[in-house]
Amino acid sequence: MTTRLIACVNFRPFSGQPSCAGRGSKELIAWLEAEIARREIDVSVERIVCMGHCPHGPNFRVWGGEFVHHADEEKLGELLDRIERGEVTTP
Repeated sequence: MTTRLIACVNFRPFSGQPSCAGRGSKELIAWLEAEIARREIDVSVERIVCMGHCPHGPNFRVWGGEFVHHADEEKLGELLDRIERGEVTTP
């Protein structure tokens, strides 16, 4: 079964408020998709506009489950490790 991850790509260029894309979420998505392909694991990444946690971005979430706030390659790599071990699934 595919594990679904959602990633915020919201960008607020003129508001002066933080945004996930402004903090590098799009670059992290590219890294994450390459890492998923390299590991050959059954994970999909879906982009959405906002999760409502802008001050904590970039934000990723396991569909229906846990959030990864202040995401970076290390945190997302650890999440993929847990997915590979079967510790994380989505409904």
